[in-house]
Amino acid sequence: MEITLERDQISVIRRPVYPALTWCEQCEKRVQMITPDEAVAVAGRSAREIYRWVEAGRIHFLETPQGLLSICLRSLYDGY
Repeated sequence: MEITLERDQISVIRRPVYPALTWCEQCEKRVQMITPDEAVAVAGRSAREIYRWVEAGRIHFLETPQGLLSICLRSLYDGY
């Protein structure tokens, strides 16, 4: 007997209809930036793994003067 399980998951991030775009130095484009929590939901990975990707330079990010992290959504899709 063989049992196969498949699991699909859809994550919905509600944002304004026209999200603000921010310049990503690495992409050299205006992109949507998301929070680390949103990156966890989009990538389906742990927060720890997302922060490892940031530290390794695998995904693009900005740090605000207040120390908050914003992650480039475009690089996140390319990174996983």
